[in-house]
Amino acid sequence: MMEAGVIETSSGFAVDTIQRLGRFVKFLFHLFFQRKFIVHRLVGLSYLMQYALSFYWYFKNYETFKHSFVIWSLPLTGLVQSITAALTFTFLSRTKTDPGYYSDRGTLSYAFIVENSFFSGLLLFQWLYYSDFFYSYINNSIVIDNLIVFLPYILRQLWPKTHFRDSLNNSDKNKTAPNKNFYFIVTMVTKMFYVWAKHYIGYFLNYVRFFDRANPQQIEYIYLLLVFSAFATTISVFLHTLKFKGYIGPRTSYIIYMMSYLSTFYSFIQIRIDIHPIYNRQKVRFITTYLCQQPFSSQADFWFDSQPCDNMDRSMTIYEWYYNIPAVKWPKGCFYFTPFLYVVIQIQYFPSIINDVVYGEKIILIRERPKYTIGTYQIVTNSIEIQKTRAEFSCQYRSLPMQIFSIELYSTDEGKSISLYRVRNREVQSIIKGNLQWPENFYQVTNPVDIIASDYLRNALSEVICQINARFWTEHDDEIPMEICWNNHYSRILNRYLPVDEQIVPETHYLILIQHIQNWTSMNNKTNTILLTYSQDDRFEKLIRPARNRNSLFTIILITLLVLCGIIMLLIIISIIRSYGNNTYSLRSNTRLKAISVGGEASSLSKWFTITKRRFQEYDQDNCENDLCEMARVLSYPRLISMENFRQPNFRLVAELMTWLVKQYDSQADIPNDIEGEHDRVIFIRTVAQIIATKAYMKLNTKKLYQADGYAVKEILKVITPLYKALRDSENRELDEDEDTDPQYRYAMNDDITTLKSARLLCSTITQKGANLHELLSKEVDAREARQDVMNRAMELSEVQEGIGEAENAAKREFIKYDKLITNVQIDEVALDEKIAKRLEEMNRHQRRLEMLKSVRPSFMNDFEKCEVELNDLYGNYVLKFRILSYLEKELEGHFRSQREKVQQVSRQYMQSINSQLTEQDQQRFNRELQDPNDEIGVHSDEEEDDEESEEE
Repeated sequence: MMEAGVIETSSGFAVDTIQRLGRFVKFLFHLFFQRKFIVHRLVGLSYLMQYALSFYWYFKNYETFKHSFVIWSLPLTGLVQSITAALTFTFLSRTKTDPGYYSDRGTLSYAFIVENSFFSGLLLFQWLYYSDFFYSYINNSIVIDNLIVFLPYILRQLWPKTHFRDSLNNSDKNKTAPNKNFYFIVTMVTKMFYVWAKHYIGYFLNYVRFFDRANPQQIEYIYLLLVFSAFATTISVFLHTLKFKGYIGPRTSYIIYMMSYLSTFYSFIQIRIDIHPIYNRQKVRFITTYLCQQPFSSQADFWFDSQPCDNMDRSMTIYEWYYNIPAVKWPKGCFYFTPFLYVVIQIQYFPSIINDVVYGEKIILIRERPKYTIGTYQIVTNSIEIQKTRAEFSCQYRSLPMQIFSIELYSTDEGKSISLYRVRNREVQSIIKGNLQWPENFYQVTNPVDIIASDYLRNALSEVICQINARFWTEHDDEIPMEICWNNHYSRILNRYLPVDEQIVPETHYLILIQHIQNWTSMNNKTNTILLTYSQDDRFEKLIRPARNRNSLFTIILITLLVLCGIIMLLIIISIIRSYGNNTYSLRSNTRLKAISVGGEASSLSKWFTITKRRFQEYDQDNCENDLCEMARVLSYPRLISMENFRQPNFRLVAELMTWLVKQYDSQADIPNDIEGEHDRVIFIRTVAQIIATKAYMKLNTKKLYQADGYAVKEILKVITPLYKALRDSENRELDEDEDTDPQYRYAMNDDITTLKSARLLCSTITQKGANLHELLSKEVDAREARQDVMNRAMELSEVQEGIGEAENAAKREFIKYDKLITNVQIDEVALDEKIAKRLEEMNRHQRRLEMLKSVRPSFMNDFEKCEVELNDLYGNYVLKFRILSYLEKELEGHFRSQREKVQQVSRQYMQSINSQLTEQDQQRFNRELQDPNDEIGVHSDEEEDDEESEEE
């Protein structure tokens, strides 16, 4: 039981490790490979990878870092990242009042995102400006050099500006109470730092490089400052994203950000610490440095004498410099390992400044074990032949590999030219060619030459006595070669591989470094064609050299891997874009819906995104659901299906519908009915998919079908569409063939089909059951005899014991089985407890993130509150104006009514006066007619006569 427990514990640990790894992969996918903002995410991932690589190279091997591609690719990627952010996150607030990184409830403002591109561009210029490769190009461009060095913040006017005081003035709304004081302190510290860093980083570093006042050691620490600045400029925005998503706390995020920019003080301190030489080369003729066991004078720090050491035989010359000869540069990481205790520097000045200020030399002393060791290889001849004007010697090297980087030439005053060559595999390479009339000094070898075992060294000079001291470096673990190249032991090598112009004396030191003989021929005319290589590399050497250099080879492999990763990411993006283009969204109407989440401080952007996404999903499901409802109704599905049934996941309805459809394809199919548990539902979906694949030859997406929402409707349509088409085609065919059939008879026949099917099924069942019953009855005769024999037979004790033993064994087996089941149940309980604990932890984390999201103040709330205040003022003005307008309309209506009444009264009085006048005139006329006697006798009045006369006329 103990071993089983250990096995279960180890297996549980492995499962837990796999689950953690899966969550980590899911976390990376969620951050960098989601379809939304995919370009910005991939550029950010590339920046993080390059930053980690540059950080590793800087502290592992600065020379590799200095000459690597990250010098330009890292800041350039940061600039591209800031530009893509400015083009992507256009929905952020544009009011500049949202502090973003300097709060725990606000988002970044759009002005902050755009402003970050300026600092990324300024950082890119500084990275390139301190690079030896790009410095020459920038320095030759007067416009770029002077504009960005002296006037960088003139261009700053083209970018928006954000202020720290915006986050301090709006603290009540964008900061929680526990973090309010914390953010106030760190914001003030950050503000003071940037006020100082604007002049020191923005101006001072550019001035130092412009006037070429930084030495290589200071440039190394300046690049460390730029590495930290790259973190504070670009990766700080990534930290804000992690904080906003709830992966890290607000205080943790800001403390990491503060550590990144406060770490630049280390570089500032190292830049200030510098060792300046105490001599001036313009006043020095030559310098020689010795290692001595005992100096010549131990009473003073310096003395005037020609002898540096007490015993010159127990000394070593390690450095020489002459005023008109370039200084020899030692390879990086190479040192002398010596038992000498004193370093003596001998300086000879020009005669005019002997009594002037005395100068010195800079020396670096280390105690740790160096990687490379420097030694001296002597090439001399001791065979003096009278009446000979030249000395020739050759030898074969037999020790460990070494790299020659400088040569010291020595001869008498009559010497003129000297040459040194290396012969390897029938190939000749020139090491150095010098003039013996120049000062005795170490001369730099332009291209360091490697010497390995079995190489031949040959020399020729126009003097009998000469000596060459070759300064080389080798691995520290390798032994310093103790051999010396003596005499001319390999004269055949000398005669065979000797250029015809080896005695030509170079006139200047410049010719030593760059002159390369174009047409070399052998001194021996019998020599056939010989492949000769010189200090000037041909194309083959240029191609082979990176392969020999491990750092270059590593860089090439790394660049190749990055290119392959970029191609893979590009293919992924293309596939995502294609799949995204295949998804068509059918909208109900052309009107644009606006989902606005309002709720003050408790509202969150995530809820707004969720609502908007859900509404767009509904548009794509409407047509599918309408088609499904129509097809199910035509196929006589026993239940009505509505579009609202699939707004929310409805697995029970999907299960019923899929069961009915499977029965239509195969009525004998065995489909599980239990769909209560998650495992049961998976079995149901898998069974249905297998049956449909074998019967209907269709492949279903089980994941979408398990969702039981609008995506499941599309999968159901794949199954129901063939049935619907078959029924529609058969109905059309029957209508074409049976146009003359009586409709009543056709409808009655369709009603009896179901009864006929049930009758056939019942008949087949009766026949099968009857056959089984007949077979069992035929066996009853034999069974009765066997039963009687068993009942009449006497029971034996051995058989009883065997039966009891078998029963006991069976009981033990059952007991062991149930005991194992109980043990498994206990193990399952432990596993379930662990899962419950993990789920509780996840629930708590999601709860904390939910609380944080609830406390996040949306970026549009400031605008909303301003608009709300303006709306209240406008509403008050509207109500006041409406009341005034209503009052004026009422007064105007009363005025019009009074005017109408006055007009009616005047018209009434006028009519009354007219009526009264007409009444008086009629009365008078009537009275006149009564008094006129002409009416009775037919005599016309005067008026009537006048009328008649006028008519006659």
